[in-house]
Amino acid sequence: MLWSVEAIRQHRLVPRGLKGWQVATTTAALLTYWGLRLLLHYGLGITAFPSG
Repeated sequence: MLWSVEAIRQHRLVPRGLKGWQVATTTAALLTYWGLRLLLHYGLGITAFPSG
């Protein structure tokens, strides 16, 4: 969210001061979360994150 606000304010896709490790860490966390959901739901048949 903060990334979006800063990018809009600075008129840049990647705001100044954003370090590569921050992007890599966020990307890895989101991919891990997505993979965990897929594994639990389709692999093990467990509804780990009910949606309603």
